[in-house]
Amino acid sequence: MTKIHEEQKAKLNDHKAEAEALRSKLDKEKLKTVQLIGSQKMIKQYNQILDDANNFLSRNNLIHTERIREIQDQIDRAAAEAYLL
Repeated sequence: MTKIHEEQKAKLNDHKAEAEALRSKLDKEKLKTVQLIGSQKMIKQYNQILDDANNFLSRNNLIHTERIREIQDQIDRAAAEAYLL
C-alpha cells in the first residue's frame, strides 16, 4: 500500500511540475500577446500618419498640377497672341 501511495505521490508531483511549466509557458505567451497587440496598435498609428501624409501630398500634387496647367494655358495664349502680332 505504501509503495502505491509513493508512486501516486510521485505522479502527482510530476503533474504539478508539468502544470507549473505549462503555467509559466502560458504567462510568457500572454506577455508576448500583450507586446504584439502594442506593436499592432503602434503600426496602425504609423499607417494612419503615413495615410494622412500621403493624402496631404496628393492634394498638394493636384494643386500644383492645376497651377502648371493654368500657367501652360497662359503661355499658350501668349504664344498665340505673339504669333498674331
